[in-house]
Order: sequence, then C-alpha cells, then structure tokens
Amino acid sequence: MNRLLGIKTVKGAFICSKDGLLIENYYKGRTDIDEICAMIAAIHNEAEESFKFLKEGYVEKFIIEKEEETICVIATGASLLTVITQSEVKPGLVFVYARKIIDEIREILG
Repeated sequence: MNRLLGIKTVKGAFICSKDGLLIENYYKGRTDIDEICAMIAAIHNEAEESFKFLKEGYVEKFIIEKEEETICVIATGASLLTVITQSEVKPGLVFVYARKIIDEIREILG
C-alpha cells in the first residue's frame, strides 16, 4: 500500500466492503470517508445489478472524475479498494499500482 500512497498525485486510499462499511483507512485527515464508502458501494452495486441483468459479467473497476479529484475503484473479492487522486493523474497508473497490491489487500482482509 505504501507504494501506491507514495505516488505524489495520490491523496489517499481506503478499503470498504461492498455494503459500504469502512474496513481500512489510509486517507488521514479526511472526515467524510464513511459517506464516500457508502456512495462507492452504492455505485458499484447498481452497476453490478445492471451487468447481471444484461448478462455482461462483473464490475472490476471504475473511475469517477470530479473537477478537483479523481476516484479510482477496484473490486477485490468482497471489498472495494478506493484511491483518491488529484484530478490531473492518469487513472491507468493508479490501476497498475493497485493491481500489484491486491494480494497485500487480501492478506489484510484475511
């Protein structure tokens, strides 16, 4: 996780359940993480339901681009790794680093 957090454009990261509950917070100083977890889980779950309805597989990752920041989400088992970056970051770079630490995340979650 330190490699990912070491990217200068990464503001922080956290892991939440697909139910929207915070599991692990690596974004210190931000007070709305619980609300963001709920929002991320809701978006993911709606997309999953749509994919199931269309028989199109599962959501692996998604990006939310805002004016001041970008939110990158990767589904890993029953959890969602969320990385918040500065808006000018290349999301592909975040996903490359995140994929490299998925095993570490699974270890954290048991």
